[in-house]
Amino acid sequence: MNSNLIEKSKITVAFLVFLLGIILTSWYSYATEKERIEGEIDSKLYSIAQAVPMVLPDRFHDAKMQKNTISPDTDFSNIKKLSNFAMATGVKYAYTVFEDDKKIRFSASSATQEELKTGKNLTRFFDSYDDADPMLLEALKSGQHKYASYEDKWGHFRSVFVPLKSQNGNIYAVGVDIEVGSINDLLKKAALKGALSAATVLLFAIPIAFLYLGTLRHHNMILEQKVIGATDELRTLNASLEDRVAKEVEKNSKREKAMFEQSKLAQMGQMMQAVAHHWRQPLNALGMYVQNIHFLYDMKELSKEDMDSFKTESMDVIQKMSKTIDSFRNLFLPDAQRLDFCVEDAINEVIMIVTPKMEGDNIELIDTKAGRHVVSGYKNEFKQVFLNLLANAADETVKQNSDVKKIEIYTVKKEDNIEISVKDSGGGIASELIDRIFEPYFTTKEQGKGTGIGLYMSKLIVEKHMDGSLTVENTKDGACFRISLSFSENKM
Repeated sequence: MNSNLIEKSKITVAFLVFLLGIILTSWYSYATEKERIEGEIDSKLYSIAQAVPMVLPDRFHDAKMQKNTISPDTDFSNIKKLSNFAMATGVKYAYTVFEDDKKIRFSASSATQEELKTGKNLTRFFDSYDDADPMLLEALKSGQHKYASYEDKWGHFRSVFVPLKSQNGNIYAVGVDIEVGSINDLLKKAALKGALSAATVLLFAIPIAFLYLGTLRHHNMILEQKVIGATDELRTLNASLEDRVAKEVEKNSKREKAMFEQSKLAQMGQMMQAVAHHWRQPLNALGMYVQNIHFLYDMKELSKEDMDSFKTESMDVIQKMSKTIDSFRNLFLPDAQRLDFCVEDAINEVIMIVTPKMEGDNIELIDTKAGRHVVSGYKNEFKQVFLNLLANAADETVKQNSDVKKIEIYTVKKEDNIEISVKDSGGGIASELIDRIFEPYFTTKEQGKGTGIGLYMSKLIVEKHMDGSLTVENTKDGACFRISLSFSENKM
């Protein structure tokens, strides 16, 4: 009797151990496959999130994010760009957010194709993100990217939130959501079937357990095939995205190079006009010297002292003209490397060349400096930018046809930056056009009088080559373009 009980106990314990092994194996398989799938998805999400800022306008988050900062047209353009990007990469939503007065607000967001067609339920710039996932807030606070899985009326999503910092130091985050409902449903079904199979083992003993093991292997095989398929798809999408990004970068680089050369040719034309104005007076002076020599010679009154005086005065004129040529030539020499230079010196060199033309157009040029400030960058490129701003200011001032024609230049020290402002009296830029003023090939000038690339290239040089910023705003009398550059640690 006791031996029978002992034998039965052994069988019971062995059965329970076997059953527990099945349950633990089923759970381990579920957890492993779940981790594997989420790992592949997370890798894709993070790669896509890193590419989102490239879809938006250059240095989009450098500006101070306030309501009505951007126009509705610009906002809708960003929505379309992000929506096309989301569709191409296989994600549901892609968006950028920032914190404003303890609220999370959208700066840009994708939409579904139905929302784009109808224009309804679009997430607009500065909309509040009231039901933001806690992980998004945590990412902004910690500065580390975070993942989250959540389910709402729109579906079941896996998301990544990547905090980023703009060149001006503004903090924002990129969010990317992908639908993972089907994979999660498969995992839930596998877990449910495992539990039912375990219960069946309790009722029908070991023979049914073997059947369960076969079923579990079958489901694991299906799940593994699903994961392999999803992984291959993710790899294909990532490769396609990387290839597209590389081609777009190369295309943009070639376009920028061509536009830079076009802009330089246009500036050379402006400089030739300035040089012509600069040479008019000294050429007239040389002509007068020659006439005087000829007159004194005919009168037989030409002395050695007269010849020496004419020689000295003529050489002074020739040296000034030569200096103008040197300034013109040096302005368009390519900068070999990034070096420290004095902002005020560069400004003075440009002013010296353009002053005669300004005087010919009856434009008063007011230059207010705050000392000597050294920055790191490309001096000749900076001079080309400043020349372009002065030329645009002069064109707008002359076009205004006012009795008061004035261009003011200010250099102001602000903490770790130097701000150079060019302010004209040309009446300003129309409010509906000011957001487009730095777009390539956009111009407010008459046809044939402007290429539309000068301001675009100026912004590109300042922001990409010199890590600064170029902005514009309207003032009472006209427009004010402002360059902001960081100080160099060295002094000159």
